Amino acid sequence: MHRHFFLIASVFTLAACNRTPTPSEVLPETAPAAESQAPAATTIAAPAAIVQPDASRAPQQPAPMPEGSFASYQCDDGVQVDVHFNGIAATVAWPDGRSAQLSQSATAAEGQPQVYSDRKVRIERAADGLRLRDGSAAETLCTETEASA
Repeated sequence: MHRHFFLIASVFTLAACNRTPTPSEVLPETAPAAESQAPAATTIAAPAAIVQPDASRAPQQPAPMPEGSFASYQCDDGVQVDVHFNGIAATVAWPDGRSAQLSQSATAAEGQPQVYSDRKVRIERAADGLRLRDGSAAETLCTETEASA
């Protein structure tokens, strides 16, 4: 019973704090300003609803590369790399002759980027291109320039 009384008293107290003054309560020095403004409606806001992300708006991820296919990528840092995809493995080749054999730690779920890595190199193939991390260098975004199946 006391809880209900406290709840009702709280609602009335909050409503009284948010009410607009009556014309007789307006001070003379603020009267012109108060008359020019429309009275605000007194409302109590409902709790915000939790908005679930719309799956149809999620960026589309690329289809897995067919086994034996390759793609060339031009990276934002000026490097061009070729990537050969072989099922759950990928080989990255740089123009200087260096290469890295990468493996896919788990099969990518639908809508998730495809990730291949070894101890030093990591690539993530996603809708916006390929993200490449080479050793301790910062990750760079690479755009596909050529592909074959």
